[in-house]
Amino acid sequence: MLCTLSERKLSERIRELENINDSVEEIVDRMPHFAARLFAHIAAYGVRMVGMVGQNGGLGTFQFALSPIFNEEDRATRINGLNLMNPNSVTVESGDLPALVPPGLIQTMLIDEWHTFSARLNKVLPSDIGGIIESAAQNCMKQPSSVDFGDQELNDEYFADFLQRAGKKDPMARINAVDEYRRREEAAVLAQKNAGFEAFLNGE
Repeated sequence: MLCTLSERKLSERIRELENINDSVEEIVDRMPHFAARLFAHIAAYGVRMVGMVGQNGGLGTFQFALSPIFNEEDRATRINGLNLMNPNSVTVESGDLPALVPPGLIQTMLIDEWHTFSARLNKVLPSDIGGIIESAAQNCMKQPSSVDFGDQELNDEYFADFLQRAGKKDPMARINAVDEYRRREEAAVLAQKNAGFEAFLNGE
């Protein structure tokens, strides 16, 4: 995730968290010290600072890695960690989805459909993320999948792979296995009959 931090907003948050009365200029002078303490603190929220990407005046953009989640409470923890920095904006990347959506069908669907809604998650506030993702999930469920190979067999293979990645069993797997078994049995019976017929013609 890319987080753009404002020196002014970050200084105000540091003033609150550190319980100090220093001016913005005084905090900025010691920013590496304060920022290191803040980044170490939010790591407990599953939000880890990776490095600085760029700076434009009083705005700095940082790369953060978010730990995967397993329930909605975990997502709230990640959002709270981001909010602690009082970011000017954040940009969600595809690799962030496991840190914002619990594992399962919805997460897998959103990963596959990422290109259809990713623009909506550029330069947003952390508090906006949940609503945008939920809206995207609803839209994706209402519309046909954007993954269509134009070939039923390939589409079936993709769906089976989708279910496997989502940790779900293919409901057709057992039926397909039974059908395959029957086909093999029928083929074996037919081969046996053909062999008997050939033997009869050959006078064996």
